[in-house]
Amino acid sequence: MLYGVICYNNVTNGQVSDTVVKYMTENPVEIGRHTAIVLIGIALRAAYPVTAACRQATGDPRPVP
Repeated sequence: MLYGVICYNNVTNGQVSDTVVKYMTENPVEIGRHTAIVLIGIALRAAYPVTAACRQATGDPRPVP
């Protein structure tokens, strides 16, 4: 889990890369609106949200917002 907002549990590097490319392909107007790191965060947060199951799997005791 990354900062409590993205759940990377059992996600490969290839899946992360594919997710970001897919988001940018489907949302080209966003490319000019944000820096690369912000776009990556938006794409990953949308694809890999933190769920109760993710928190349990990673041992994070905080409740899901």
